[in-house]
Amino acid sequence: MSSTSKRFHEITDRVCSQLTLHEADDVSPVAVVEEFDDAALTDLLRDVSRLRAEADTLVSTIAGVVAKRSERALGYAGLAQREGHRTPVAMVQQVTGVSRAEAARQVRLGEALGEADAATRLHTESIHDAETSDPATSQTEPAPQAPWYQPVTAAITAHSITAEAGAAILRGLGQPDARVTAEALRNAAIDVLAQTVGLNIDETGKRARWARDRIDPAGVEDRARQRFDARTWRFGRDKTTGAHTAWVVFDDDSAAWITTVINAALAPRRGGPRFVDPAEQDQAQKLLDDPRTNDQLIFDTMMDVLHAGALADAATVFGVRQPGVRIVITRENMTQHDADGNLTGTGYYESTGEAVPGSVVDRQLCNTGYVPVTVDGCGQPLDVGREQRLFTTRQRVALRIRDGGCMWPGCQREPENCETHHIEEWAADDGRTDTADGILLCRHHHMLLHNNKWKITRESSDYRLIPPASIDPEQRPIPLRSRSPLRYPTRTG
Repeated sequence: MSSTSKRFHEITDRVCSQLTLHEADDVSPVAVVEEFDDAALTDLLRDVSRLRAEADTLVSTIAGVVAKRSERALGYAGLAQREGHRTPVAMVQQVTGVSRAEAARQVRLGEALGEADAATRLHTESIHDAETSDPATSQTEPAPQAPWYQPVTAAITAHSITAEAGAAILRGLGQPDARVTAEALRNAAIDVLAQTVGLNIDETGKRARWARDRIDPAGVEDRARQRFDARTWRFGRDKTTGAHTAWVVFDDDSAAWITTVINAALAPRRGGPRFVDPAEQDQAQKLLDDPRTNDQLIFDTMMDVLHAGALADAATVFGVRQPGVRIVITRENMTQHDADGNLTGTGYYESTGEAVPGSVVDRQLCNTGYVPVTVDGCGQPLDVGREQRLFTTRQRVALRIRDGGCMWPGCQREPENCETHHIEEWAADDGRTDTADGILLCRHHHMLLHNNKWKITRESSDYRLIPPASIDPEQRPIPLRSRSPLRYPTRTG
């Protein structure tokens, strides 16, 4: 606790000192913060975020102790019930004012932190007793093992990750079962933790889900079947306006197709790739000028699809950007079959990175075939050199598979809404149109890079973003990470 208190004091003192410099009597918090220059404002945001992360970890720890002191066996003598609450979750929700789901998250994480800490202390004490006892008289018992998630809770305690990030990892990895051992999950947790530096919570949780999918391909099949069985399209009426409504629960395949339909229809609105052909530019501009909201455009697009049906002229509905679902799978996974010859290897939807069970991959191979993408020893797709300015269609496919979307830190843009940036500029630096020297960026970050003088460098298959001196005088490189699930192997044992 002393280290926690010290960190709290350090960050709190820094924040209070920054605010005191700008404080005045009867001035609103907004007015105070508006006095900060850009650099100081960024530092303040970073420090306050760290303070919140520290507090969140402590809240989860306290929630775990509340749950321990409110165990069912204690009955009405338990802490929560003595305070007038049915459960520890209800007590945490009432005291903190958060949602029930958030209170449950804090309790679960707090319990995990407590169990891991207790097991670690018992393990350490057992080893110490064995080392100091008389071998002739003592009976040796195996030291208790820490739970599989101990690497995650240790990272939270050491402040390497936030409590929220730890909860996302635990949620994504799931629990051991008949197919996945605790040791496999422990190794997966270690691998995911090595990837989390600089990632937001959504990306951290996604890495954990990918790890579970890789070590549990049968689970991918089971979860996909459950979501398929849960597919629903229910009609109703709004009680206030009387408008007809629909509630839709998609299976994985349908959701992927619907997503590509919407992305294709709204690409210019969402900052998709810039068009080269004048006709495409004109069509994109018309969509940008359209007075309808994005939700209205999505509705009208889906109605056009339903009206057109099987006889649709795709160009009439979608224009030049016709939708399609692409599934990617490694050659190794393509060779995995069960005793009956059914494909069991896991693939991934290119747009979202969500796992696709072997049965779905097999069906799509039968329907549409496949396009092989050959890579070199560093995982780079093959090149075409400098004979042409633009990347070929096959190269763009390869880059979408390799990068998984916009590579700018924190960006969530899907591959289909990205442009290909030449790391070495074609004209200024004699850049080559090779996939190794190309990288996916969404339109916004592509323009930001050129307009604000950022640079991207490459060493082998590692890419780094170099900020301009106006942002970072030392121009420290920022590692860029692929968002493709194929780029992050996970140990299976």
